[in-house]
Amino acid sequence: KKSLIFDSHYHPTTNVSYWMDRYTPENRLVITYEGLTDDLIGGEVTKSLARFLGEAEGVNPIAEESVPCVWGVVVKNKQPTLPPGPAPKPDQAAAGGAEAEQQKPQSHDGQPSADQQAMEQQQMQEQQESEQQQGMQEQQAMEQQQQEQQMQEQQAMEQQQQQQQQLQEPQMQDQQAMEQQQQQQYQEQQQLQQQQQQQQPDFNSNPFA
Repeated sequence: KKSLIFDSHYHPTTNVSYWMDRYTPENRLVITYEGLTDDLIGGEVTKSLARFLGEAEGVNPIAEESVPCVWGVVVKNKQPTLPPGPAPKPDQAAAGGAEAEQQKPQSHDGQPSADQQAMEQQQMQEQQESEQQQGMQEQQAMEQQQQEQQMQEQQAMEQQQQQQQQLQEPQMQDQQAMEQQQQQQYQEQQQLQQQQQQQQPDFNSNPFA
């Protein structure tokens, strides 16, 4: 009898092909960790996940427009921005509405009070400053990375030039030695010709003169 021995860390449900073979395309949703945590598309990916889960029986997801806010709080640890609450009813005010009024002060017409508007504006300003600071840090990091890469490329180019010069030096030395040898041979040839001319008799002169 043959028996199958599996690794203790292996489970068949962790294999992608298991889910691809078990469920049809309309009954499955494939998302990636990178997409779920991406700053640009993470909210939309979470929306698709909420819609997919909402198709199951007994699952009531939150409103779709609230999904990006929940995604930002859970995944990105952002501070939630709560909308202003409705005006308290008379019975709620009698049963403790004064405390609610202290926590969320509102004007008589049910609109946010000046303090609450100032607080929201301050929160928005702090968030904008934080985003700007983060953008500046990312830009500085990118510029520093580009500078380092340019320096590395320049150093590599200088090293390559040095190597080429080192390879060319022996050739230049050989060429100079060859030119010196040729010049020396030429000088020796000139001297030899002069000696031969001096040794030849002068037939034009009259020995009996």
